[in-house]
Amino acid sequence: MLMSIMSPTFVYLPSIRLTLYVCIYFLTCVNILHCNNSSDTTTSSVQGNCFVLTTTLSLHQGYPTGETCTTTSGNASKCSILCGAQPKCKLVYATSCSANVQCSCSYCNQLADVDFSLTNFTFYLQTNEMEATTGYTRVFLTGGIVAGQPVVTRVTLIEPITSLKFFSKRTDQAFALRFLFIPKIVVATSYLNKTWGPKDTTTPHFNFTGGQEVSVFYVITYEAYYVYVDQVLFKRFEHVVPLASITRFELISVDRQATILSFRR
Repeated sequence: MLMSIMSPTFVYLPSIRLTLYVCIYFLTCVNILHCNNSSDTTTSSVQGNCFVLTTTLSLHQGYPTGETCTTTSGNASKCSILCGAQPKCKLVYATSCSANVQCSCSYCNQLADVDFSLTNFTFYLQTNEMEATTGYTRVFLTGGIVAGQPVVTRVTLIEPITSLKFFSKRTDQAFALRFLFIPKIVVATSYLNKTWGPKDTTTPHFNFTGGQEVSVFYVITYEAYYVYVDQVLFKRFEHVVPLASITRFELISVDRQATILSFRR
């Protein structure tokens, strides 16, 4: 239950770097630090009588659709505070902000969709940077993944094949996205119980080259993965195993230059 807000408050938009002291029930103080261009993961400590929480909101362009949302009057800064106090909160955005119209903002536990074509609109995701291991090609996903949880990656593609895979067991691949350079196609498939699933082959909307860095944004719903490559919807792939069984994400290539540059969820 949010009781009051005490100074100091510093707001820098659009990067939305905020240092805010919030007093909640039992007068516990929470310091929520939002940094757009930061690799800080969520940490906590105690300073005096205040419990200090550090988290990260990242800025994105596009119009989001959220689920399990709360809407209130105010701008994105206000909802960022409220989102930071909710461990399951993933999405923050504001609407109707103008000189003559009061803002309303929403914070949501799930991201259901994004229209990246609306570049004049911005939203924020509360995510953590995950550390990549094994030469920056593997990320362990403790607890699996859940519907509504965005996965935001940036990777380097290297010839002849670079694959992005969600594993559910040691060798089972719940979802594999394979970038082939000759011919230039992308194949979506799965590999369960030593058997390959159906292969969905697509000619990409961009002419990818060796060494190219691309953004791969996953919107994960109850039914499927929606994959956006460089903010363009590229692939829908229905789940073949429960999301809670996902154990890790891997980038696989014969060339060590293929790496995970960033992985946030």
